[in-house]
Amino acid sequence: MNFKTTIVLIVLLAAAGAWLYFSSDHTAAPPAASAEGSPLLTIDAKDVTKLIVTPRDGAEFELQKVGADWQLTEPTTAAADPFEVDSLIRAFTEAKTRGQIDAGGDNASVTGLATPKFKVQLFTLDKIVKISIGEKSAVGDNLYVQLEGKSQADLIPADLVDKLAKGPDAYRKMNLVTATSDQIKQISITDSTGTTLLQKNGTSWSIVQPQHMPAEDSAVSDLTFALTGLRADKFVDPKEVPPSAVAAPQMTVAFSTDAPVVPPATAPATEPAWTTVLFGSYDDMLKKNVYVKLAGSDAVAKLPSTSMDPFRKRPLDLRDKKAVDLDPDQVSKIVLRTNLPAATQPTAHPAINQTVTIERRKVNPVLGPVLPTTSPTTNAATKPTPSTWIITSKPPSDADDAKITALLAALHPLRADLYLDLNSSTQPTGNYTLTITTTGPGGSPVVDHTLALSDPGHDQPLLGYFNGLTFQTARTLTTTLTGPWNKP
Repeated sequence: MNFKTTIVLIVLLAAAGAWLYFSSDHTAAPPAASAEGSPLLTIDAKDVTKLIVTPRDGAEFELQKVGADWQLTEPTTAAADPFEVDSLIRAFTEAKTRGQIDAGGDNASVTGLATPKFKVQLFTLDKIVKISIGEKSAVGDNLYVQLEGKSQADLIPADLVDKLAKGPDAYRKMNLVTATSDQIKQISITDSTGTTLLQKNGTSWSIVQPQHMPAEDSAVSDLTFALTGLRADKFVDPKEVPPSAVAAPQMTVAFSTDAPVVPPATAPATEPAWTTVLFGSYDDMLKKNVYVKLAGSDAVAKLPSTSMDPFRKRPLDLRDKKAVDLDPDQVSKIVLRTNLPAATQPTAHPAINQTVTIERRKVNPVLGPVLPTTSPTTNAATKPTPSTWIITSKPPSDADDAKITALLAALHPLRADLYLDLNSSTQPTGNYTLTITTTGPGGSPVVDHTLALSDPGHDQPLLGYFNGLTFQTARTLTTTLTGPWNKP
C-alpha cells in the first residue's frame, strides 16, 4: 500500500467517525446509574395534604385531604378513593432518580420539558413542591421530570405518567354510598308498586310499611350489602345527561344511619338524615345501564341495570321466613285432620279421611309427703313409664311421644321457602289440618292455632296456610304428619 492510499483511508475513517458522533442522540442519553438511585423528593407521603395536576391537554384536577379522608375538589366535588390517591402520591415520594441530564439547550425538546405533558404541585403544611413531567426516554423505561428551581432533569420509573394520564375519574371513589352495611338503621324502597319501609330495632329488622311484620334478617342484610356495594361503571358529564334521565325515577332507595324512634319515646330534636339513591331511565334501548344519582348531588353515574334487582322485593320476600313458631312446652292439645285422596303416583296410598286428637297427659298434684307404694325390692324397673301424650279420640291409647316430639319440633319453627300472594278467603281445604292448642304460663291464655297444608303432589312443595299467610314449605314435613300415633 503506497503513502497516498494510506492518507485517503485515514481521511475516510475520520469522516465516518464524525458522522456517527453527530448523528447519534448522545445529548439526551442519561449517564449510567444504578436502579437504586437517590430519592427524587424529601417529603413523606403522609405529609401531603393536597395535589394539583395540570395536563398540557385536558382539564386540571385537584385532590385534597379533608380530615382523614381524601376529596376530589376539581373539576367536581366528590369523595376520592384513598388507595388510588395514596398510590399516586407514593409514585412521587418514593421515586428514585436513575440518572440526571441537563434540562436546557437541545435536551429540552428531547426530554419534553420545554412543554411538559403534566405540571404537578404537591402541598404539605410547610411547602409546595412543583414538578414538570416530560416524555419517556428513548431507551429504558424511564421518564424525564424536573423539579422547579433545578437545571437538571431526573429520570425516574415511567409508570408515573400512566397514573397521571388516567385523569380525575380514576381517583374518584366509585362507590355511591359511603356508609357501611352495619351502620344502616332504616331503608325505604319506592317503585311503581308502592313503598316498603324497614327499620332496625336493636339487632332485628321489621317491616313497617305497607304493614307491620317481622323481617328476615338475612334478606335485609342482602339489601344493605347491595346498597353499600353500589358502584358506578363511570360518571357522566352532567352536560351529556338527558334532562329526563333522573327527573322521574323508576325506583328510589333511601337509607338512614339514624335509629328509628320507637313510641312512646319523645320525638328527636332533629329529623333523621336520609340519603336517597335515584334510579332514573335506561341509557339506551338495550337497557343494560341505568342513570343513577344521589339526591342533592349533581353527579350522575351509569350503573348496570341489574343493580336494581336486589331492591325489587315484595314485602313478603323480606318477611321473616318463620311462618309458624309454636313453643312445644306450651302445647296442650293437637287435633290432626287428614283428608288424602287415593294417590295415583308410585307411592300410592289408599284414601284417608280421619281425625286424631292427642292431648298432654295431666299430672295430678301430690298432696303431702310421697310414700313408697312398694318395697325397694319390687321389680319397679319393669313397670312401663306412662307416656307424656295420650290419644283421646277413638280408640284411646297412649301416644308415641317420639312422634309428637318430632311433629312439634317441625313447628318450632316451620320455615317458609316462599310466601305467595293468594287471597286467604279463597284458600283450598288442606290435606292436613292441624289445630294446636297452646296454654300460657299459669294456664292462660288458651289459644287455638290452625295450620292447613295442601299437598299438590309430583314432588312439589307443600302449600301452607296460617294466620292469613300462604306459603310454600318443604314436603318432608309430611313424614311427621302420618301415623300411626299410638305408642308402640
